[in-house]
Amino acid sequence: MNITYYFKFEFINSDSDTVTNYTLKLIKWTETKMIIRAKFSKPLDISQSYEPDQFKVFVIDNQLIKSKTSGFFLSNITDDTTMSEVIPKQLSEGVSITTLKDVSKNVKVVMNTILYLQIGFQFLLKAVMNDLW
Repeated sequence: MNITYYFKFEFINSDSDTVTNYTLKLIKWTETKMIIRAKFSKPLDISQSYEPDQFKVFVIDNQLIKSKTSGFFLSNITDDTTMSEVIPKQLSEGVSITTLKDVSKNVKVVMNTILYLQIGFQFLLKAVMNDLW
């Protein structure tokens, strides 16, 4: 299904200096929700400034969208046919959040080990320095 028949999407980049290309794919569309996946050409550039980037979604023709249960068209329910959603910071393609969490745990263990070794060596060095005096 081509969702651009029903909706117009506008990407609002909070950092106006960068140009971001994207493609959209409809994942799920039910009576209660619509899930659209956006694939960005440079995902690490998304929402990097103080204000996050966002998508604005405009319903092209509110007579095309009808509730299955009530039978009402969108035009019968509301005049506001614009929605927006903030886009969180993105990960690189192929990187998962669980992988990042695992790596960060390993880094924490290594850094704690280095810290404990450094403290131990300082005690040893102090003991040797005391023997020299």
